[in-house]
Amino acid sequence: MVSDDVVIESVRAMQLVTYFDVAASTFFIWDFILTVPLELDLVWRSKWNALKFIYIIQRYLPFFDTVGLVLYHQLSVALTDLECRNLYIASGCLIVVGITFSEMILTLRAWAVWNRGTRLGIILGVLFAVFFLPDFAFLALFLRSLEFDNPSIPQFVGCLVVRVDHILTGCWMIVLVWDALVLALMVVPGFRAYTVGGNSTLLAVIFRDGALYYFVLFLFSTVNIIIIKLFPPQYAQLLTTMERLKLLQFIEKTPQSMNSITSITSITSAILELN
Repeated sequence: MVSDDVVIESVRAMQLVTYFDVAASTFFIWDFILTVPLELDLVWRSKWNALKFIYIIQRYLPFFDTVGLVLYHQLSVALTDLECRNLYIASGCLIVVGITFSEMILTLRAWAVWNRGTRLGIILGVLFAVFFLPDFAFLALFLRSLEFDNPSIPQFVGCLVVRVDHILTGCWMIVLVWDALVLALMVVPGFRAYTVGGNSTLLAVIFRDGALYYFVLFLFSTVNIIIIKLFPPQYAQLLTTMERLKLLQFIEKTPQSMNSITSITSITSAILELN
């Protein structure tokens, strides 16, 4: 039997999480509208390849996992425990898949800055699998720990989570450490280019569209971990959709993402010839 205090705290947490989810979804839709023309020009007209396929999946998944499923389980009326659990499972799996694909694209961008070296590519590929495959195990443990309650309130809105494990920290720790690694991969060649008076275009790509945004993602993961550790467990998902969509916006910030692998590599090669 769940105590009244736990129910009250859970309702407060659910309201706050809902506010953040609605804000994140609104921001995503607005950003999508603004970037559609560039996307049609630079992405959809380009040749199909594996990177384009991954890009499109992570680009459109938020319409399902955030705008659709998350808002549905936060704003629907009189959902059963089973319905809530299924909605959380579906949205959670899609969000982790979306984050993984987004991180994959950003890792490829960092690899391009290093002139797509074969050895580094193999190392990054192995490390990426080692880092992100456990994400799904952490997600499974998190979803298994969820407990819901049905308040005796007519037309109660949303899924009321009353208990959840802190295991979600593991997911954000993986993202935090990986973003720190990729941040280092972006900063090192940028610093080298700066010390030799390199091309300003490369510096703009590395620092404006690279290192600074990785640093922002690093901060988001850090704040997520702090919230999970210090706040009641009902707040564990407070910034999940925010960071998930911030990661997507990072990729959209340079809509030429599909062509950046080649363009950044060419610029980098020219700069490295100065050494």
